[in-house]
Amino acid sequence: SNAPTTNSPFVLATDQWQEEFNQINNVVAGSTYQSSYSLGGYITVRVGTYNGTVIASGNSPLNWTATVSGTYFIHYNTNSSCGTDFINGTSTLTCTSCVAAISNDLVCGATPITCGGSVNGTTVGATNSGTGENQTCGISQTQPGVWYVVTGNGQIMTASLCGTAYRDWE
Repeated sequence: SNAPTTNSPFVLATDQWQEEFNQINNVVAGSTYQSSYSLGGYITVRVGTYNGTVIASGNSPLNWTATVSGTYFIHYNTNSSCGTDFINGTSTLTCTSCVAAISNDLVCGATPITCGGSVNGTTVGATNSGTGENQTCGISQTQPGVWYVVTGNGQIMTASLCGTAYRDWE
């Protein structure tokens, strides 16, 4: 699996035994994560290879920080002595330093607002993923942003914005 990029728990496996490990690719140095296992137990996180340097270990849930970017291996056992059990549990990984996904981050997912309405918003955590929509809206997004749409009534409208910019598409 690839490392999660939002702060929502990402299910690695629903049939994880307490003797197995998960390989996590594209982990970002300095990011913080929480590894959890539904049956509790002991978790060991290694960097580089399945038997690489241990960067964190402890009871589930385990909070850890990526020391370098790359591949990590998360091992599950019943205890710190590498005890095993053949009961299936669910393993999850959460990026605790990542920003929550923004619902109107995509151009085609613009949040509707009413004429005369007021909206507080932020671009913190926004991406330029609008280009990933295969340009179904006819827009090529090159900068991070959040999107709003208002339906016109044939009259002239004015948008008042604080510290930001907007683009008028017809």
